[in-house]
Amino acid sequence: MYYVYKHLSKDSEVIYVGQTKDMKNRQSTHKSNSDWRNEIFKIEYAEVTDSMLMDIYEKYYISKYNPKYNKKDIKNEYIRFFTKLEELEFKEYR
Repeated sequence: MYYVYKHLSKDSEVIYVGQTKDMKNRQSTHKSNSDWRNEIFKIEYAEVTDSMLMDIYEKYYISKYNPKYNKKDIKNEYIRFFTKLEELEFKEYR
């Protein structure tokens, strides 16, 4: 399975958007290696069916939310979406 996830602050601001094939391992890495890990209040994720959709939706949500910790992605000016994709159904990660 493929996942797109969002890290949210206590104010429900999307502070990071990412993608992974292994949610448990990826979130463990964020919690141990991210300078901003203390700002993560909630994690939400959505499942997608393939890696291409995972890439597209990650870039879509980075474009939509402009998260402050996706600096590399914002600086490189990935695709700016002019059409709206069907929204994914996110669930809370525990």
